[in-house]
Amino acid sequence: MCITPGRVKPEIYTQLVAAVNESYALQHYTPPLLSLQDCNFVRDTFRTITSSYCPPLDHYLKIVNAGLALISVGVLLCLLLWVLYANRPQREEAFAKQSLPVKDKSMKSSSNNHSHNSSSDVTTSNISNGV
Repeated sequence: MCITPGRVKPEIYTQLVAAVNESYALQHYTPPLLSLQDCNFVRDTFRTITSSYCPPLDHYLKIVNAGLALISVGVLLCLLLWVLYANRPQREEAFAKQSLPVKDKSMKSSSNNHSHNSSSDVTTSNISNGV
């Protein structure tokens, strides 16, 4: 439609309007979003609530923070003690019991089992015969 220089076409006009609206939104909404970045907004909100509307809330928030700090320290100490306990040197007696020779015991027990088995076979045959 408008082909002469200096005139704006409708497609370009809608793009310019969109750019102006976006720049206004950035200018208007960026400062509150940047205040969220370093938690100043949250701190100011809690400060306003505790000073104006509910003064005892400040005391309770301090108690909750102290409790959370104590729980964190307790978990940290448990983790530290667990790591120290897991990495302690083992006792030598525990390894000495496992390294005893087992062959001697097995030979004695097999000879004893053989003599016991023969006598138990005799008693079993006597019982089955009714003797």
